[in-house]
Amino acid sequence: MLLVLAVACGPEEETGQAGRTGGDTGIEAGTAPSDERPNVILILADDLDGSVFRRSTLGSSWTSEGTSFTNALVTTSLCCPSRASIFRGQYAHNTGLVSNLNKDPGGGARFFRESGLEDQTLATLLQDEGYETWFGGKYLNGYEEAGGWEGQVPPGWDHWQAYLDESVINRDGTVIGFEDHYTDWLSGEAARYIEGRQGSSRPFFMQVSTMDTHTPLVIPGRHQNAYPDARAPRPPSFNEADVS
Repeated sequence: MLLVLAVACGPEEETGQAGRTGGDTGIEAGTAPSDERPNVILILADDLDGSVFRRSTLGSSWTSEGTSFTNALVTTSLCCPSRASIFRGQYAHNTGLVSNLNKDPGGGARFFRESGLEDQTLATLLQDEGYETWFGGKYLNGYEEAGGWEGQVPPGWDHWQAYLDESVINRDGTVIGFEDHYTDWLSGEAARYIEGRQGSSRPFFMQVSTMDTHTPLVIPGRHQNAYPDARAPRPPSFNEADVS
C-alpha cells in the first residue's frame, strides 16, 4: 500500500489535489482484504503542489491503480501541526501543537515530545500490532534542536534515520554524515530496506519524508545541465529599478 501526502510549511501556501480517479468517492482500486496486513509506504512530501500528479505519467499510474482521496482537505496548513496530525490522527486543536517553532507555546518537536504526544503515534500503534517500522527524512520541525543532535529516537520506530541538516542524519541514535544529495540518499536508503526484506513474513510500515520540494531548492548535480538553453521570462518588471 502506497500513500502519498504533502504538507505545507506556511498558511499562505496553496495545495492541490493529489490526482483524481474516475469515481466521486475515490474508493475504487487498491483496497486490501480485511484479513491481510499489507506493507504500507507513506511518502510525505514537503510543499508539493498537486499539479505534479496531473502532469506526470507517474501520477497517472498511481491514481489509476490506486485510490485518490479527492475529498480530503488539510485543516491546518502549517508544517509541524500537519505532521503531528498525521502521526496522531487528531486535529491541531486537539493535539495542541499549533506552531512550527520550539520556542512558541504549543510549538515544534519539543512540545510534541514533552507533552507526551510522541508516546502514542501511528508508529507505536503499528509496532504494537507486529509491524516493523522504518522512518527516513524530515521529522517534526525543530527535531534537530530538541534531541536530534543528542541521539534521541522517538518511540515506535525500529529503524530511524532523520535529517539533522542537508548532509547529516540521526541514524538509530548515532549522528552520521552522508555525501549524496539528501533526496537521492533517502530514496536509496528506502530502496535498500525494502530489498533487504524479501522473504520476510513480518509486515512493515515505512514513512519516507522528503525535504523537497521545500525551498531552498538544492539541485542534484546530474540535473544542473538538463536545460542549457532554457531562459526565464524577462517581462518589463524583471529586475526593475523603480518598483514604487
